Amino acid sequence: MRETANTIVLCGVLADQPRLSRLVTALAIHLNEYEEQQGDDEGDLQEQQSPFHYWTSLSTALRNTTRLRSLRIYLNSGTPINNAWILNNCSFQLHTFHCDLAWDSHLVYFLSTQRELTDLHISDFDDDVPANISLSTRSLKQAYTLPGLSILDCTFTEAAGVLVPGRPVTHVKTCLSSPNHETRRVELALLLADLRLSTQPIYSLTVADESYSASFSLELLSSVIKAFGPTPQLRYVGPLALPVDGSEVSDAHSAVPDC
Repeated sequence: MRETANTIVLCGVLADQPRLSRLVTALAIHLNEYEEQQGDDEGDLQEQQSPFHYWTSLSTALRNTTRLRSLRIYLNSGTPINNAWILNNCSFQLHTFHCDLAWDSHLVYFLSTQRELTDLHISDFDDDVPANISLSTRSLKQAYTLPGLSILDCTFTEAAGVLVPGRPVTHVKTCLSSPNHETRRVELALLLADLRLSTQPIYSLTVADESYSASFSLELLSSVIKAFGPTPQLRYVGPLALPVDGSEVSDAHSAVPDC
């Protein structure tokens, strides 16, 4: 669903026709600033297409799509993101969830109800939200919430500390946020420590960085070896800025014999 007016119409159909809404298993919602602000010279039509009416329509439709398995919410830059309340009282159990909404108590509570979710993308994270405690791991052998999570795409590395421990996460994509080398080194160490608490081996690790450099790429590889042992089960690590000095390449290869 992309265009605002058509999205509202479709949401109305899903709200009024339970037989149809129960057939929906995948839903992708796209919203950008321009579309949200579109209006019409006629006051009634403009009110019907207002941001509030848009989000309330989505909320009603989502409550009726009880068999939804894939939900993707894409919000372009400039679009308000504080609308995770639309997930309140939804009964579906997702397998895939791409969410550009703000990390708040509404989103945390929704995630805590998802027993079948395996693939999660979140664009926001707030370590100070008190509701985060509901996602904390009670046992490092098996998390009570999100027990099947295996793919995690999170913009902030802090999210890994909440979502990886005690869960069978095998694929992680995240981003180092600090431009300072020493601070970035600490952030990487904390991330790798959190990844070691997964109940399954990490197969894929994508770590974005503000300033890609050969020296930090080698440091990343070295840190991975120290964290996961000389023969990690990783199948992908990157992206990396490749060193051009032959001795550095040789040293890196000798440190990672299975490269």
